[in-house]
This record gives sequence, structure tokens and C-alpha cells, in this order.
Amino acid sequence: MIAAPERSGGSSRELIVNELVRAREDYLKSASPYYDQALAEVASRADRDGSLGKLDLGGLLLWKRLGDYRKWALPLNRMSDEEVRQITGEALEAARDDESGTPEAAARGRDKLRLLPGCVQGTGAWPSTILLAAAPQRMAVYDSRAHIGLKKLGYQVGDRISYGPYMAAIEALRDMLADSGRIWLARDVDLALYQLGGPST
Repeated sequence: MIAAPERSGGSSRELIVNELVRAREDYLKSASPYYDQALAEVASRADRDGSLGKLDLGGLLLWKRLGDYRKWALPLNRMSDEEVRQITGEALEAARDDESGTPEAAARGRDKLRLLPGCVQGTGAWPSTILLAAAPQRMAVYDSRAHIGLKKLGYQVGDRISYGPYMAAIEALRDMLADSGRIWLARDVDLALYQLGGPST
């Protein structure tokens, strides 16, 4: 569980919302309008196929620009595409489960990915990237910059958090934004956190 910001009252909620809105606007000003094309294509293929194959995962690697993939790329390539699709299909199904709240679906989707090389340990950007592609209307990316962004908003987080509690924090922030009349996807919140957690903020 992530401890909510110690600041309390309506004015502090307003400060958090304003910080998120400003950060997202800053991100959108600096980002290429084409940056998420690969993500959108992979998400579309996941929606069509009900799973992600090795080709899809390669597209996500390019999109997320992960630097530590060398350790697990060979074991992943040694798996059959059918096995990869079995694992990602189960994760996709868990992440999209409308019977569960988003944090619970996120945690179950993350657990399903533990059989996939690169997703065995930790929370990490890679598993959350796969889950975002699996359920783009519901999930968000967790990475070191989003983690720092949460800290800057006053959330009490340790060195690392699990994906389910991270998504609970995302949902709490979405609720704050909705109370101010802004309806954001979880992805919009993670972009704002990414911007807040960057070196220039």
C-alpha cells in the first residue's frame, strides 16, 4: 500500500491536481505527436489477437527504450511465440477483467507475466508497458520517473512499489482530477508523473 500525501484538505488536493495538469501540459508540449504510434499499433494488435507475440514485444521495447533488455532477450527469443502468447494472453485477460477493480486487475496481470523473461522480478517499466498495451484504457506505465513524480506529489513510497498499489495511487489521482472536472486515463496520469519525475522539473 502507498501512503497518500500528508497534505490534507481541499486546497492540497487542488495543488496536486494543478501540478499534474501543468506537468502533463509540459510533457505534451515537448513530446512528438508520433511518439506513441508503436504503442497504439501494438495495443490494436493485442485487442485483435487477445495476446502479444514476440514481434509485438519487440515493438514495445523500441517504444519504451529499455536499456536492460540484453539480460533476458535471449531467453525470450528461445521461447516459442505460442508460449509467449499464452502468457501474455492470460495477463491481458486479467488486466481487462471488469469484475475486478483496476488495482486488483493490475496486480493479477502483473503476476501472470512472471513466467515471461524480463518480468520475473520486480515491478519495472517492462511488465507495466506490456500491461498498458494489453489494456490502454485502464493501465499505466510504472518507471523510475513516475516513482519520483509520486514522491514529488507527497506520496510516501519506498525504493520500489508493486504494480497493484501503484495503480491504486493512479486511480486516487484520477479521482482527484475527476472531482475537478478532468476525466483522464491512467496513461494521462503516468505521463504527468513521468514529467514531474524528470530532471528538468
